[in-house]
Amino acid sequence: MNKKGFTLVELLAVIVILAIIITIAVPSTIAVSNKIKKKMYNTKVDMIMDAAKMYGQDNSSKVNSDENSCNVLVKVSDLINGGYVKKDDVDNGKVLSPIDNSSMNDLQICLYKKNNRIYAKPNNCSGWTNNNSIDLTNYCK
Repeated sequence: MNKKGFTLVELLAVIVILAIIITIAVPSTIAVSNKIKKKMYNTKVDMIMDAAKMYGQDNSSKVNSDENSCNVLVKVSDLINGGYVKKDDVDNGKVLSPIDNSSMNDLQICLYKKNNRIYAKPNNCSGWTNNNSIDLTNYCK
């Protein structure tokens, strides 16, 4: 007798093996994806802070020398309009957070001068992220 094909037991065994592989692979893939999103967010914040410093250098006469007094507040949208930051969403003119694709345009950066150098920091650190696992300690001191 010539048998063609697989038995039901063989097919079920393959399905069970694939289910086990998927059960192991999906959580680790999600963890890697979240880690990449956090790194992308931190890189984007670095880019925005560097752009804000360039804005501050171009407008240094407006920047005060007191770190505690934020006399120059710059929104991300101002940096976009000034050509310091590229927009992610070209149609809507927004810089998007890699974590949740929310707009970062309304976030504010405080510019100040110290030792004749321009520095930038988030004006309100809690507004910069809704995710407690994002590390902004370089800026929020």
